[in-house]
Amino acid sequence: MRVKALWTQGRRFALFRPQFLCSLSGMGRFAYPLELLKSWHADPRHWQIIALSGLFAISWLSSDFGTRPVNLIFALTGALLVQAFGTVAINLLKTSRQRGPREGGRGNHWMRASFRSGWASLWNGFQWKSAVITSLSLSILLRATSPWFWLAAGMIAIGAKFLIRYRDKHLFNPACIGIVSVMLVFGHEAWISPGQWGQAPLLA
Repeated sequence: MRVKALWTQGRRFALFRPQFLCSLSGMGRFAYPLELLKSWHADPRHWQIIALSGLFAISWLSSDFGTRPVNLIFALTGALLVQAFGTVAINLLKTSRQRGPREGGRGNHWMRASFRSGWASLWNGFQWKSAVITSLSLSILLRATSPWFWLAAGMIAIGAKFLIRYRDKHLFNPACIGIVSVMLVFGHEAWISPGQWGQAPLLA
């Protein structure tokens, strides 16, 4: 117990603490960047977006395997649309369950529930980062003859994330499901290019 108390007291005066650095700055001009970095580091999806964006840029600028910004835009559109629809549907379903049995009167019960809870609450849990990560993965891995395939793959990927779940968590990688589904449905018009990265150890 004494060792733990000494450790706690020592941390109070540790020189490497961000608060101490901010106090040394005089006017706290380091406070905002440190807090921003702390909040960014708290969610690993931020670093995943950076890594995938780097891979997308490398593939787009250094190879000719079909990585295009327009494909990323189509994938993002499909993924964000389904992500928004799924988020609103889940929140409406939760609201209707909390309200209990259907009340009397005409009109759509889900619509009445949305007015009671407020439109802003319908967007609770909107995971745009998940849609961005899935879209980047699709743009890096999937190849097709038309940008519409990326739109379909994005919609299927995020849709599978909402539909194939166990204990309120999705079971499979959404991007993989989107790619496999598009390849199975459209055949030779959609494919993957595993050789786009070459065999350079440095790049790996």
